[in-house]
Amino acid sequence: MKVPPRSLPAVGLLALLLGACTFYLPDMPDLNPFSANVPPPACPRVAVLKDADKLTRFAPGPGRDLTDIMLQAEIVSFVGNCVHEGEAPNYTSVKMTIRVGIEITRGPANRDRKVDLKYFVRIPQFYPRPEGNSVMTIKTAFPQNRNTIQYADEPIDLTIPLHGKQVGRDYEVFLGLVLTPEQLEYNRQNARGIRGG
Repeated sequence: MKVPPRSLPAVGLLALLLGACTFYLPDMPDLNPFSANVPPPACPRVAVLKDADKLTRFAPGPGRDLTDIMLQAEIVSFVGNCVHEGEAPNYTSVKMTIRVGIEITRGPANRDRKVDLKYFVRIPQFYPRPEGNSVMTIKTAFPQNRNTIQYADEPIDLTIPLHGKQVGRDYEVFLGLVLTPEQLEYNRQNARGIRGG
C-alpha cells in the first residue's frame, strides 16, 4: 500500500457518507459510461473499527470526571472512490482515495484550545508489513467562539497491488483513531454501559 502526497484524483466517484460503526461499503460497482456492458469491479470494502471510532482524552492525573476531559473525538463519516488499473481480469492494482470526517469537542480541561490527535488507515492483508498501516496526524485548534468542530481531513491516496485475478473487493480497509490502552478500555466499558474510570 502506497500513501503518496494527499490529493484527490479525477476518477469515477463511489461516495457514501457513513456513521462511525463497523459497516462496509456495498458491493456496488462504479458504472463506467464508456463500457456499459462490463462495469468495473467493486472497490475495497471500508469499515470503521467499532472500538476505535471514538476518543476521550483526560488531563494528566487520576481525575476521570467530566471536568477532567481535554477533548473528545469521533469518526463520523468518510467518502471514497477507486479505479482499477490494468486489463481485466488481470488487474495490476487498484487506486483508492479516502477522506475522513471527524467531530472533535473541546473538554473543560482544554485550556489552550489546541487539537492534536491521530487516526490510522489499515489493510489487514498486509500485516505485519509496515505498508499495511498508515497513521495520519491532525493538528488544529478550536475557534474562540466554538467548542465543537467538524474536521474533514485531506484526501488519502492508496495504491493496492493486485495479483492474478484479484480485484478491489478482495481487500478490506479499516479506519480508526489511535488510542492508548486506557482509552481503548474506556471505550469498551462505555459500550457496555459502564462508566469509565
